[in-house]
Amino acid sequence: MKRLYFILSILLTTTLVVAQPLDRSKRPEPGKAREIKIGTYESFTLENGLKVFVVENRKLPRVSISMVLDYDPIMEGRKAGYVDLSGQMLKRGTNNRTKSQLDNEIDFMGASLSMSATGGFASGLSKHFEKLADLMSDVVMNPSFPEEEFAKIMKQSKSGLEAAKDQPSFMMGNLEAAKLYGKLHPYGEVETETTLDAITLEDCKKFHATYFKPNVAYMAIVGDISAKEAEVIIKKYFGKWAAGEVPTADYPAPAVPKATSVSLVNRDASVQSNIQIANTYQLKPGDPDAIGLSLATSILGGGSLGRLFLNLREDKAYTYGAYASAGTDPLVANFSATAEVRNAVTDSAIAEILSEIRKMQEELVPAQELQNAKNYLSGNFGLSLENPQTIARFAINTARYNLPKDYYQNYLKTLNALTAEDLQTIAKKYYALDNTNIMVVGKASEIASGLEAFGAVQYYDIYGKKTEAPNMPIPDGLTAEIVIDNYIKAIGGAKALKKVKTLDQTFTGEVPGQEVSLDLRLRKINGQAMIQELSVAGMGTVQKMQFDGTKARVSSMQGKQDLEGDDLKNLALETYIFKATAFGPKSPYTTTLDRVAMVNGQPANVVAVTKGEEKVISLYFDQASGLLVREEATGKGPQGEEMTTVTNISDYREVGKLKVPHTMTIDMGGGNTLKMTSESASINNKLNKKDFEVK
Repeated sequence: MKRLYFILSILLTTTLVVAQPLDRSKRPEPGKAREIKIGTYESFTLENGLKVFVVENRKLPRVSISMVLDYDPIMEGRKAGYVDLSGQMLKRGTNNRTKSQLDNEIDFMGASLSMSATGGFASGLSKHFEKLADLMSDVVMNPSFPEEEFAKIMKQSKSGLEAAKDQPSFMMGNLEAAKLYGKLHPYGEVETETTLDAITLEDCKKFHATYFKPNVAYMAIVGDISAKEAEVIIKKYFGKWAAGEVPTADYPAPAVPKATSVSLVNRDASVQSNIQIANTYQLKPGDPDAIGLSLATSILGGGSLGRLFLNLREDKAYTYGAYASAGTDPLVANFSATAEVRNAVTDSAIAEILSEIRKMQEELVPAQELQNAKNYLSGNFGLSLENPQTIARFAINTARYNLPKDYYQNYLKTLNALTAEDLQTIAKKYYALDNTNIMVVGKASEIASGLEAFGAVQYYDIYGKKTEAPNMPIPDGLTAEIVIDNYIKAIGGAKALKKVKTLDQTFTGEVPGQEVSLDLRLRKINGQAMIQELSVAGMGTVQKMQFDGTKARVSSMQGKQDLEGDDLKNLALETYIFKATAFGPKSPYTTTLDRVAMVNGQPANVVAVTKGEEKVISLYFDQASGLLVREEATGKGPQGEEMTTVTNISDYREVGKLKVPHTMTIDMGGGNTLKMTSESASINNKLNKKDFEVK
């Protein structure tokens, strides 16, 4: 698995991305503040209350329609997730068109159409504007909610939730919801398998009938079209959309901790901690403090020139990046500072983040740093105006939040008038340093004691529910040998294992964040040799690794590379079809029952595998089934950095007389996972030994 991760990492960093040379010895200087000219728009309102804004732009023969529904957030309760699921259902068929017909009509125009619970977006050639309006109005007004599509979306939602459950970002999101907002606030609700199971198709239909009303909708039309032309078409297709009363709701402001709160989600597989320091506050869009808060937060942690980044990455080398964010919200907004750091420096990193926040409150920002930040934000603001969609967004925001008509026109004037004293006042007001939430997802056994310096540590599970501190002792009398024997019995027994000579298995998967399909073929001669061959749709084979038991070579689009040192040393273990067969009296590997850890909410026995004094890999065996459910190995990544590979293993199926896993979910870091699903697997097929030779 370790070798597979290495190949995939190379693929993602060298094959799919073309890097540009960068002189890191010179920090780029912020650009000068630019002169701003905000474009104009025209607007009209239909009799049913639909507010429409048109930004005419004749540069390209294209046009887009975006729509936003402005209703109060909804408490979903025991059916958390139904609002988002309802939005996904809208484009799955209408009373006039099936999903297939919708997709075909959109594809025929070379257009796009997407829908969500809060609105939709369509884009295409301007000559197809009327057809786009026709399709979008049909989806908005006449969704048919077919049962078969509901079943598909529900299955996808559960699958996505299952894949996300072991991700630090998922855990942190749920912890943030619990700690910042709580169960009585719509922002504090957490989607689980139980809440998904409670959702019905009728819930989706009711949501649409209740909240999709033109009198709470704002529409922006941008592109090669005039307001007069747009009005004729929009009236034709959206004029019959019936207005109606939409429920409103008031929610109490989330409780603020009386003192600093320290919360920890234990994740035994973590070699780094996900840190978030956050608090809530009231700040609506257009508030006089909004621009000042944006400027202060940019200085604190807005990017590579932010103080958090310069401290934690450039000075301390704790992390690849540390950032801060703060914004506005009609209901409740939040400030947060985040970083992912090595376990050993978790407490030190938190101390540095708190120190930088305190400096913003106690010290005036130097004049040059303040001006540089103003120049940076001014440049970004000016750059955003080159996109006509920005003008449309400004128009909708002005109407939606009742902003002054010249709010955006005066943005630069307001920004440039801010002083260091203003920022200090804002930092004191919105950064709740002495009653903030310190939230961490990480390995409790290595970081919990350090966190106690900031307050009593409270423990939470992956869904943000309060739980007890992890205490999972190794069962009396259990040894690594017994765990491995139980595993062998679980997959088919020692007798069947002795007959295993070869494995030929194929997998498919998707690159996270990219519409790229991967195919992996894995061939092994048990305990002797292996080949991993990776293909990308439309590109053919992009990586091939051969290991003949002595030499190993990676062939790729960048050429051939013979593996040496650490990359080569432990490949012998990877040649075993079932790693448990590699251990025994004559094996160079030593196995030790290390601890008990939680995997997917279930206890697992962790067997540490060492070779000499070097730890090679940790194997996690589910206590109930005995099956191997996770592998964890630390080695060198593509750029020479230390990297831990975490591979979750599941979906065991019978192949011959043995159970073979058919799903590998590989942690790619940064909250991304690569799920590889087996398409075929065969044991003891004849493989040509010459194919494995490295010459």
